[in-house]
Amino acid sequence: MADSHKRNLKDFVEVGGGIAILVGIFFVGLELRQNTAAVQAATNQDLIHASSDFLVDIGSDPETHRVYHTGRLDPSALTPSERSQYFMLQQAFWLRMQNAFMQWQRGTLIDEDWIVYQSVICGSATAPGPEAHWRRANAITPAFKEFLETCSE
Repeated sequence: MADSHKRNLKDFVEVGGGIAILVGIFFVGLELRQNTAAVQAATNQDLIHASSDFLVDIGSDPETHRVYHTGRLDPSALTPSERSQYFMLQQAFWLRMQNAFMQWQRGTLIDEDWIVYQSVICGSATAPGPEAHWRRANAITPAFKEFLETCSE
């Protein structure tokens, strides 16, 4: 009888242990899902913040706004120093767009948010004239360059 009691106790402990493991896995999965959502929200917030800063920088300084606006319309109307400034503004734009692309590829930017960036990126990449500065931008990764090439197809 003692052996039967030990066997029943052992079975009970094994079943209880299995249930505890399943409950633990469930909570780990729940925590992972919450963490993923938090990372995605933080990524989107960081991208929005960077875009806002860029726009505020251009919009709040009349000279920077003039250089940016003139550069978009006719970069040849800028002085060499202003062309350099405009090029740096374009670099900042394309690096920010590349960041959005890389975050989307990594899964930290959800498709719904990526669609907005894709529209901005492809619209800028295919615009005639000065907006195609990504072709001269430094630090564009091969994967992002390949994506940009598909915008014009």
